[in-house]
Amino acid sequence: MRIQTKLTGFFVIMLAAFSYALVWISTQAYQEEVGRLNAEVSESRLQEMYKIVNKEYELFLDGAYENIGKAKRITIKRLESTFRYSSDGGYSFPLVIASNRHILMKPRSYPRSHFPWNSISMSNIFAPDESEDNMPEESIFGTEPEETEPEETESPEKAKFKAKVLYSNISGYERIILYIPFEKQNWNWLLCYSYPVNAQLYGVNTQWYSHQLFALACCMVASAAALFWLIQLSLSPLNRLVSSATEMAAGIFPKHDKKQKFPNDEIGFLSKAFDEMASRIQGSMNKLQMEIKERREKEREIRELIENTPLPIVILNNNGAYSINNMFSRVFGYVETDLKTFEDWFRLSTPPDVSAEENRKIWNRILDPKVSGSELVFIRCKGGHILEVEVRHKQVEKQNLLIFNDLTEIKEAEKRLRTTRNYLTRLFNSIHLLLIGVDEDGRITQWNKAIEEFTGIKSEFAIGVELWNVALFLLNFQTEVKEAIISGISHEKYRENISWHKRSYVFNISINPLFHKDNKGAVIILEDVTELARKNELLFQAQKMETVGTLTGGLAHDFNNVLGGIKGSLSMIKYYLNNSPDSIKDVNEFLGLAEESVTRAAGMVEQLLALSRKSQLTLKKFDLTQALDHVLKICKGTFAKSVNIKFKKPSREIMVKADQIQMEQVFLNLLINAEHSMTVMLDDEALKGGNINIEISQVKLQKAQFPNASTTDPYWKIVIKDSGVGIKPENMQKIFDPFFTTKIKSKGTGLGLAMVYNIIDLHKGYVEASSEPENGSTFTIYLPELQPEAAEMTFSSDTHDLYLGSGWILIIDDEPVIRITATKMLELLGYSVLTAENGEAGIKVFKEHQNEIRAVILDMAMPIMTGDEAYKRLKEIDPQVKVLVATGFTNDKRVRKTMEAGACGFMKKPYSINILSRKLHEIITL
Repeated sequence: MRIQTKLTGFFVIMLAAFSYALVWISTQAYQEEVGRLNAEVSESRLQEMYKIVNKEYELFLDGAYENIGKAKRITIKRLESTFRYSSDGGYSFPLVIASNRHILMKPRSYPRSHFPWNSISMSNIFAPDESEDNMPEESIFGTEPEETEPEETESPEKAKFKAKVLYSNISGYERIILYIPFEKQNWNWLLCYSYPVNAQLYGVNTQWYSHQLFALACCMVASAAALFWLIQLSLSPLNRLVSSATEMAAGIFPKHDKKQKFPNDEIGFLSKAFDEMASRIQGSMNKLQMEIKERREKEREIRELIENTPLPIVILNNNGAYSINNMFSRVFGYVETDLKTFEDWFRLSTPPDVSAEENRKIWNRILDPKVSGSELVFIRCKGGHILEVEVRHKQVEKQNLLIFNDLTEIKEAEKRLRTTRNYLTRLFNSIHLLLIGVDEDGRITQWNKAIEEFTGIKSEFAIGVELWNVALFLLNFQTEVKEAIISGISHEKYRENISWHKRSYVFNISINPLFHKDNKGAVIILEDVTELARKNELLFQAQKMETVGTLTGGLAHDFNNVLGGIKGSLSMIKYYLNNSPDSIKDVNEFLGLAEESVTRAAGMVEQLLALSRKSQLTLKKFDLTQALDHVLKICKGTFAKSVNIKFKKPSREIMVKADQIQMEQVFLNLLINAEHSMTVMLDDEALKGGNINIEISQVKLQKAQFPNASTTDPYWKIVIKDSGVGIKPENMQKIFDPFFTTKIKSKGTGLGLAMVYNIIDLHKGYVEASSEPENGSTFTIYLPELQPEAAEMTFSSDTHDLYLGSGWILIIDDEPVIRITATKMLELLGYSVLTAENGEAGIKVFKEHQNEIRAVILDMAMPIMTGDEAYKRLKEIDPQVKVLVATGFTNDKRVRKTMEAGACGFMKKPYSINILSRKLHEIITL
């Protein structure tokens, strides 16, 4: 052993001893510091316990709890949720003890006997208190307490106290217990906090002591380093000599440096002799080394080529010698030390279900030089698992080259791929939505069970066929599917009506592109919302009926005024005709008043019909201000006179594409709610009335506020603000829920705002609400703006010109008054008239006078045979018949079907002689 090594070892042992002393002293200082911190933390926790108990006692005094027992139980739960600790009780933990020595709060593993009862007298601390018997003896912390949000409460009264100390040593369970009594009327508890005593030894100034130890350690390391340097310097010649001898023994000859100086001592002379000998030997070895280097370089190149091949390779000589590469050992687990000869490989690699003879035959066939190609074999690895391997044999001179290709992972990957495909197919078929996958040419690639059941077409007959040849109901969406595939942008269609097998359905359709460079296509998702649409329609109709009921009183009052005008005018006309036949001017004046009253009554009836009729979502272009004016006309006639409505009209048209009837329903619902908040929802003694302000402006929405909204297209912002009672904060989250209402049962059903939200959502809009109690509410609606286009042509509903005519006109109407009035009008216009009281009678009359009748005026709502049925019969008799539909139901399905079937014109009841003459003139002259 070297001298310097021995000396170094000596100093290392010294450093180890000093390090041990340093660690021991640091440990003692750490324990003392932990003990001091434990005492401070425990006293702080005890103070916090006192504050919590005192706070709950004050809440009890304020009447927050029904009785003191409930207050104490809640206090224990509050302490449990505040102070958490390990259930084994090995660390610091709180204790709560009642005056009757019942432990109300402790860890599960802490025995009652461990508390030093003999060291403390409960009777000296508390007066007897029997109310503690209602509390459980202990509250076990073995289970995790409920996590509650820490309540932000005001600081309890700052009671100045000093905790008392108990020392407990029972059965080697040494602990220090800080305690303080909580003594109130009927509430006497001993609040304790316990922590282990094993950390308290003696006091040490930890920071000073750490600095001293660090300085001592630095000095020791510096001294050892200086001594080691001196030893190395003095023994460097001997080290050089030993190093040279060791290198020569290993075949490494150091370079001879003639300028190198050696010491004039025995070690120096010996070192010089070794250098000269190494120089002479090195010269004679150079040629041999060059030859060996060249040979090894060639061998290295061949070996690297074999080793870096990603396939296992075996080189087998005819004499039985072999070599394997690293990949062979990595794949099969065998190394060259495991195989004395390659015969061992043939034996060890034989699978359990293959005999040794059969396996040997397989390898003989592989090694046969006359047989070329590859063969699949099963090989047992060193770990016991079986691999399926492709083996290729190549004979090179006297060596056999075996190349192995492991196909196990490929086979497993194929198996996993099949399993994944089967799983995805089952998952695809388990979805109740209708799912269709198509490629970029529109050919079906996926067809799930739901679409099979809907269409009755099996997937084997659908896959590979163009979508439009199978799902004919999607033919109208061919453009959207192709655009989604080309552009990569999804298309969403809501509430689309689809007919299939003579049935009508309502679907939400989503067309999502598939992004793949080699496999473009799209997935079409169809969600059947037929039942949902039907329920929404019923809900919408029910809410409209509620609105009609709300407005009935005001409309009845207006209708009585209209009837008063009609009746008064007719009585005055009768008086003038009987007493002053020459007062034509006065008669005409009252005739005009009666006609104006009739027009007003017809308008009121039309408003009620618009509110109460059932209708599907029909999107068309219109001006929102017209819808608001229509609604405001109803409201001003029905609302309390103390409610003032102010509509700040914009200077331009507010064009949208929406269902005008549903939008009017939205505004009417919001205005009725606003009026109720200022009238019926107020106390009987409160002053009724207030203001409703309506404003419209143009805005652009932000993604942060409305994530699904367009940030580039403008929206119309409609604000309806009232000065009513407002909405409580706790009700704001529920105001759009169906059947939720803050009104009394006779004044509201809770459907109004639910329908507002639903209608606006169908129109791709948004609704916001804000309110403060007693300060009114504000509802804001955002609707996509439609850029104004060229104004459509409109025709006046009346004219002062009369168009005279001739020929026979057939009137089919079940109302005698209408038949009589229309007959007189037509006779004044020059026509001859035939009448029928229902559709069946009208068909009979038409058959008898088919060649004389120039036109038919047809009502829709009639007994025995309705108007649309009568029209079909008329067309069967005479395909060229000219029919003028006359009804008061403008949005009736029968009217639309009849007009689409070829009726020549439409005339809304009630009608004047001017309108009748113009409409007949238009259809007769066609």
